[in-house]
Order: sequence, then C-alpha cells, then structure tokens
Amino acid sequence: MLKLLYGVHEDDIVSRPPQHTTRPLSWAQSALALQQTAGNRATSALLRARATVDGTPNGPKVSAGQSAGGAMSPSPIPVVQRQACNFYVYDSTEPTFLGTSWKVGAAMWATGARGGHAIASSHTIEYMLKRIVDTVANEGCDSVEEIQFWSHGSAGNAMNIAKTGDEITAADFEIPGLEEFGYIPTLTMMAADPRRYEKWKAWFDSLTWRQQLLVELRSYISGTGAEIYYRSCSAFQGKKGQEFARKSAAFWRSEVIGHTKIIGLTQPGRRSLKPGQEPQWSESEGTETEMKKRGKTPKKY
Repeated sequence: MLKLLYGVHEDDIVSRPPQHTTRPLSWAQSALALQQTAGNRATSALLRARATVDGTPNGPKVSAGQSAGGAMSPSPIPVVQRQACNFYVYDSTEPTFLGTSWKVGAAMWATGARGGHAIASSHTIEYMLKRIVDTVANEGCDSVEEIQFWSHGSAGNAMNIAKTGDEITAADFEIPGLEEFGYIPTLTMMAADPRRYEKWKAWFDSLTWRQQLLVELRSYISGTGAEIYYRSCSAFQGKKGQEFARKSAAFWRSEVIGHTKIIGLTQPGRRSLKPGQEPQWSESEGTETEMKKRGKTPKKY
C-alpha cells in the first residue's frame, strides 16, 4: 500500500558498480525523452550543444515525440509541470523495528508535504541518490525544498545503510572543480557557449558516479530557503561532526540540520547551520553522556 500511495520502492538487488565505466546510466544520461516530451529544464544536461541552427543560436523547436536522430534545436521546450518537491529517504535495509518506524515515518512526512516522496535507500548511497534524481525528473519537479535522511549515524557521518555500511561523509562533498562547474547547464547555455559546455562535460564525465549524482541533486536545491535534515544519531557531534556540518552546508548551499546526540523520543541535540556560518555548539556536546553510558563513544547508533 505504501508503494502505491507514496512511491516507496522495493530494495534493488544490484550492488555497487565495480568500475566507474560500468555504472548504470545516470538520470542525466537517460533523460533525453523527458526533455523532448515534458520540457523539464532539469533534464537538459544530456543534450549536446550546437553552436548554431540555420545560422542562428536558436532554430525551430522540436515537436513532442521527435526522435533524437532528427533535426534538433537547443531551444528549450516550455515546461509542462513545475512544482517544488520534498524527499524523505530512509534506510530500507535496517531489519529491526527501528527500520520499520523509519519507513512509516518517511511515508507519513511525504503525505503531509507538498510534492512529498518517500524514498527507500536500497543497498548503496549511489542507488539511493539515483532514486531521488530519477523521481525529480519523472515527477516534473522544478526544485527541491527539503530532503530528510532517516538512518543510523555517527560523528561526522549520516545516512548509514545498515546492510552494507555505506554512508554519507564529509569527503563526499569534496569535489574538485565544483565551484566552477557544479551545475547542470541549460540548453540555452549550451548553445550560447558550446566550448564552455564541452569543458563542463569533460569535468562531469571525470567524476565518480556518486559525485555525478550529488552534483545533479545539488542543482535542484532551492537555495538558502531549502533544508537538508540528517535524522541520524550524532552526525553533528564532535570535531568531525562540525566539519561534516560545514562542508554539507557549503555543498548544498542551504541550511543543514543534524543532531549531536543519540536521537530519542525528544530529539535531543538538534542543531542547524547555514552556508558560511560556524557551528555555535561545543565539540563536546553529546559525548559526555554517551561515554558515561557506554564507556566510550560508539561508532554507530
């Protein structure tokens, strides 16, 4: 029932691609049909730029359904559907009652949000991200206002996938060339400056699959008004947690929220950070109680 109502997916049986060159097609590489029929501006990364068509930067528009092999103009097609979307992503591999509560909680949040979608993680961060960006394209999302990640976590790490141990870390946000190329170019941009587009394409192709998917998703974030919430225990705890918060806010270019403590019924240690800000909480916040209870800081919660 959840699958029908809220778009909750079953787990993929696929594993992480062994080589960069063997990864499945990303959303940007498979979205040409959507660009031609729906005109979603977010799907334009696949199309190759043409300097001129019939001697002008913009030629005749492509009619819906026209094949890629036919005459094609870089002119954008009017958007058919535009809406802001919100995503509630949960670790679907957690076998305990906690995993069930994440699934139900994500579905409930999705029903209460405009353009809300509950997303099952699958077994790797890559396939989780792919499910999000595929939904962005398939649902005609104009932008993303909120993403929540429901899972286990530890200091400096969030969205841990229980079955494989895969997780989001601060290192994932360290993508060379991001400031210069970290966007998805529009058709107009490609047509106006094809050399620039070729440089962007070379950069994009050099990234790992995870980095490509992160860049694609980053392109949809609404901006400083958007919110990324890591519902993972202790993700913002300690020096590593503060570093994770800073790099995460800078990457998403929006406010990020996390916890310095183990998440319970009262949701303690909830902290937020915006791009350019420094954490205002202590590095020791959340560690004293946990060390007293366990004798040491736990790796995962």
